[in-house]
Amino acid sequence: MTCVDEALEDVRGKPEWDIERRLWLGEESGVGKKPPGLLSVWLEAEMEHLSEGWKILQEEMRFQKLKGKDWPFEVRGRMDRVDAHDTKGLIVWDYKTGNPPRTKEVLEQFKEAQLPLYLLALRKGILSSAALSAEGKGLSAGYIRLKSAGKIRMTPLGAKGFSWEGCLDRWERTIATLGNLLRGNDFPAKPYPVSAPGVEADCLSCVFVTLCEKGVTGEWGAREEEEDEE
Repeated sequence: MTCVDEALEDVRGKPEWDIERRLWLGEESGVGKKPPGLLSVWLEAEMEHLSEGWKILQEEMRFQKLKGKDWPFEVRGRMDRVDAHDTKGLIVWDYKTGNPPRTKEVLEQFKEAQLPLYLLALRKGILSSAALSAEGKGLSAGYIRLKSAGKIRMTPLGAKGFSWEGCLDRWERTIATLGNLLRGNDFPAKPYPVSAPGVEADCLSCVFVTLCEKGVTGEWGAREEEEDEE
């Protein structure tokens, strides 16, 4: 509580930060036991994570001049946190106070590039400040969800046994394709030109669907016909 009060000293008395303080520490209900706050639940999750042999390698890790094969540009960024394990290698975490991207958007549809870019930076050894080499060890990534005390999650992406290697190879090619489209001022009227095909919710409600190469036929057309019948 003392640490929280010190952190919020300059915004004391502001209603929105009073609400934030109650979120962190738990809100007094006046009846029965005080429910746990986000901070205590998060710390418990972190202690469990550390007990499994993980250690925090570094936070706010910066990288720059990341360039994959056939990329027409370089990428720079900053990772929220990198943890290390003696046998499991490295895991990159990104904190989310809201809902994180869906797993398939990262691993299958190739729409959410944030974590894959971080892993590509690690795989290429671009982070000289990382004391632990990623070579020969596992690479993984996930989200730490801090939405509320009841929704604290430390969730690595991918099912048990999943390997990022092949996925990162595809991401590297996907980013190269997208970069070359942008460099050539080529913006074809089709959804997600470099991602895996499939019906997307955004496409179903797109106001430009009649200009799209998919048009209103095929899977989307079938969906519209079903809706009309209903």
